[in-house]
Amino acid sequence: MKKLYLFIMSIFIILLFSIDIKRGIYINIKLNNPQNIEGGMFYYIENGKYKKVPLSYLNDNIDIFLNTEKIDSLRFDPMDEDGYIIIKELSVNGSKIKNISLDSKTFHNLKVEKLNNNSFKITSLGNDPHMILFKNLKSKIIFKGIKINYLFLILFIIVNFFIFKIFNLNNIKKPLLKYLSLFFIINLIIYIYLYPVKKFFIINTIYIEFIFIYILIYFFFGINRFLSFVIWIIFILYISINSIELISLLISNDFLTKLAIDNIEFIDVIITNKNIFRLLLFLFILIIVPYLLQKIVKDKLFNLIYILIFTLFIASIIYNKFNINYFNSPILNFIKIFISEENNNEEFNYKDLDNLKLFGFKLDVKNKYPLMKNGIYKYKLSNINKKPNIIVIFTEGLSARTTSVYNKKFFSLTPNLYKFSKYKNTKYYKNYYNHTAATYRGILGQLCSFFPKYGGNGGWNRDFKSISKIRYKCLPELLKHNGYETTYLNVHYKDASHIDEMVNNFGFDKIYSGESLSKLYLGKINKLKNDALTDHQAYKVLINFLKNKKNNKPFFVSMYTEETHAWVDVVSDGVKYKDGSNETLNTIYNMDNAFGKFLDYFKNSKYFKNTILVFTSDHAHYQNREFVELMNKYKEKDYKHIFIDKIPLIIYNPFYTLPTLDKNLSFTSLDIAPTILHMIGAQNEPNAFLGTSIFESKKRYGVSWYNNHLYLINRDKVYDRFDIKDNKNKELFFLLKKFLRYIHYLESQNRIFPNIN
Repeated sequence: MKKLYLFIMSIFIILLFSIDIKRGIYINIKLNNPQNIEGGMFYYIENGKYKKVPLSYLNDNIDIFLNTEKIDSLRFDPMDEDGYIIIKELSVNGSKIKNISLDSKTFHNLKVEKLNNNSFKITSLGNDPHMILFKNLKSKIIFKGIKINYLFLILFIIVNFFIFKIFNLNNIKKPLLKYLSLFFIINLIIYIYLYPVKKFFIINTIYIEFIFIYILIYFFFGINRFLSFVIWIIFILYISINSIELISLLISNDFLTKLAIDNIEFIDVIITNKNIFRLLLFLFILIIVPYLLQKIVKDKLFNLIYILIFTLFIASIIYNKFNINYFNSPILNFIKIFISEENNNEEFNYKDLDNLKLFGFKLDVKNKYPLMKNGIYKYKLSNINKKPNIIVIFTEGLSARTTSVYNKKFFSLTPNLYKFSKYKNTKYYKNYYNHTAATYRGILGQLCSFFPKYGGNGGWNRDFKSISKIRYKCLPELLKHNGYETTYLNVHYKDASHIDEMVNNFGFDKIYSGESLSKLYLGKINKLKNDALTDHQAYKVLINFLKNKKNNKPFFVSMYTEETHAWVDVVSDGVKYKDGSNETLNTIYNMDNAFGKFLDYFKNSKYFKNTILVFTSDHAHYQNREFVELMNKYKEKDYKHIFIDKIPLIIYNPFYTLPTLDKNLSFTSLDIAPTILHMIGAQNEPNAFLGTSIFESKKRYGVSWYNNHLYLINRDKVYDRFDIKDNKNKELFFLLKKFLRYIHYLESQNRIFPNIN
């Protein structure tokens, strides 16, 4: 009889906590979007403060939930550009608004037309179009149905199993009311404890794996020694892989990636006291606590299942905190790191080829070298006759949002970059994102206008001697064909990295290592850092390199500065920002200080009138914990915790005024090589570039890729596959995945550019 009552009580609790209710302000909009407007914005005033909620029109049904008690007014900015949308239905707190007020006093730069069936058409008439939809909205409790959480049900049953086992409730001879009360209170406490992660409990591969391992342990552990040994091995592998992934997430803000393994030589930058403490705390809870419980419960099976449940529970909290929404589990992610995705069976129909052109990609599948083209651009920027010198500076891991040029919040952080951006013949460009990561792929990808598969340890370190010498036909080689002397200043010391081997494949005339640069331009080798020159040393090298130039032949020189790397701080010759408490701000401020000294020389030198100077980055700042905390501190609400972000592109051209770009278009670092060739008038050059000059680009979407993750970029937004709801854009997304697999296959077959002069 007791078991029946317990079963009924369990069902009651499960149903109680399966009711999906929320208190707040819930807004639903059904719309038509015939012009494919990207999105708009809700602004609402809460206690006198403006707050914003971005809207995406990729889906025709928009749900907005405002977790607030009351708002003074709700403002709707329907679009950021000219055009119109049609609102078919509007609901607030579950009630349809039948008679929408069309009071013109609430409109600004909008034309609103009432249509049939209570719908209306909103047309933009100018800058900042908006309308006041509601005033003095109050929250309500909204019932959204019953959602039985199957994983919660399973955990509920497991927990009750241990309640029986630990407290031996079957032998307690007390009134049934007290017995059920104890049962109810314990389960209520468990539910409250699990509530923060309850919303993440969805049936996907993470939980399927968990259920499989749980069943394996519960039903087969202890049958015989051999089977128990096999289960032990599976259990240890399962816990180990999940622990590695969780520790990686806590330390680096991401699952373990091929990129992290590729750059394993830099592991020392994340072995900090803070991270060691996190690791020890995690291991203490996972290992020591079960050991102590063993002394009390004395049940091996209990301890195995405890560790299993605890691992899933901690994982759910961490995934929820970091907003991990991958459909692959940590184990699948771990396996995929070591699986090659080369595919030589991709087929493209005429529709595919046309759709690829939307992103600037041209593919001639009948050609042995399908990426080959015969020209760089169509229209000249200027009738310049003289060949200008070119200097391109790649700064390690610098996001545009952390510079004074692009963000007023950091106005005092990079004053020299800001000064440079205000020069008469300087232009800085927005909506410019890194197209890949990290440094190896970033530099190769920009100089060769490509999405390189290989990077870091996996491509140019461990295997650089055995992989085929892939012919890309990169920017230095094309400039050399146009009469340029090309030089790469590699700030890394020899064997500290293998960037020199990688760059050697780009066609530079000369490549200098950190030791060579120190001897030639600093007078001696003074290793303030173990792996590379500091930023101040690097810019001093560049100054002395220019001072020692003898001939008048036009030159192209590229340099990469390294000291703004994530997880590091400036060294003895560095300049810290304010009180020096934030290492990220220190490294950026220090870089700017070093760049300022070069800028002072450059402006007063002979090169100021005949040299194009480009300042950019190899990729965005890595999303390590310290950087994410900095973004939260400065309330960078549009920042996503990914390795793709806007990066600086600042170009000084003394010969003519560069064009202003269409703000509605998107650009990536894939475009930098053809852009440089466009500026100097090198038009009819055979190439296999995937990018196009930003001055001729008509791309509404940019494409970024790293670590097998693809992103679509549209102006101020970055979309991954989880953000894309409509079928049309999903098809384009998966077409791009297929295209990337195909070009990586071409790369592995050395079919990017033929071996011809």
